[in-house]
Amino acid sequence: IRKTIGLNLDDEEISEILLSIGCEFDKKSNTVLNPSYRYDLNIHADYIEEVSRIYGYDNIPAESEKISVDVNKSYTPFKVINEIKQFLYANSYSECINYSFVNDSSMENLDWKNQEFTDHCKIENYMSIEQNKLRSNLVSSLINNIEYNYNANLENSYRVYEISTLFGKKIEQVLTCVVYGNKEDENWAAKKQKFDKYDMTTICEEIAKLFGLKKSDLDYVIRDLFFNKKSYITFSLSISDLIEKIKQSKAEEFVEYSRLPYIRRDLSFLIDESIAYENILKVIEKIHVHSLKKILLFDLYEGKNVPDHKKSLGMGFIFQDKDKTLTHEDADRKIEVILKSLEEKFKVILRK
Repeated sequence: IRKTIGLNLDDEEISEILLSIGCEFDKKSNTVLNPSYRYDLNIHADYIEEVSRIYGYDNIPAESEKISVDVNKSYTPFKVINEIKQFLYANSYSECINYSFVNDSSMENLDWKNQEFTDHCKIENYMSIEQNKLRSNLVSSLINNIEYNYNANLENSYRVYEISTLFGKKIEQVLTCVVYGNKEDENWAAKKQKFDKYDMTTICEEIAKLFGLKKSDLDYVIRDLFFNKKSYITFSLSISDLIEKIKQSKAEEFVEYSRLPYIRRDLSFLIDESIAYENILKVIEKIHVHSLKKILLFDLYEGKNVPDHKKSLGMGFIFQDKDKTLTHEDADRKIEVILKSLEEKFKVILRK
């Protein structure tokens, strides 16, 4: 009673009030029995109310409730999303916020990985046919945002993104980025360069680094999309999966950098144009080449002197050991292992 009312009444005062309304108090069993005519006294709160009423509501001082809040650790989803947003802002992306309700256009019949999806959550009492179901992807809304702004105020470059909940095969939070046009503003000293998939690959790699992960740890998809005579590049990432990966990952530890010299080897080879660069990286990662610190893609060429349906890739491999100085023979042996794996998997042809 004291805790609920907020008054420091002693036991005698409380028992006197209860006795004054006809109750009986048994000290041995520490129980209160209400009189038969007070059928309204049924639960503990009823007795608290009676004590407050008899004491006088006006005599109870009004004080602000005092709560001690001690936040031990930040809320992971909020922290993750906020870091991603800050990173995208720094890379000139604009955030979009769209309705979760969409129409029956063909663009809406895709999931967040751009695969066909038609089993949408329908809205029974929709207000408009344009908002009759819950969306399963963010790409459609973002392209509509670009289309609207393109028609209203023509620009040469668009970078937009949205983080929202999607209602596909399962409910999950997803990040989608869409780019269109030139990478840079118009400049007399530089040639116009269009966005390509490698720009989105870079975004993916940098987001992974933000949380101490590798690109291969992420559940993502990068696609070219052609709509209304415009070519868009899209990148979608499962935030829900990312948060789980972050929770499972070990805390980052400082590793002392090697003071020993590194050796670099460059390979130039032909490969089928259909094979993605990320697939090449996955094959190399699986063979666990010791002392391989970094892989660089420094050249991509298709055209003259390259066979049809082939592309030429120039890749740099950097080797460095933390315990000993590598020899050129060590580097050559490691390159042989890498090249053999690529030849077996993709039938690459080394260019002399």
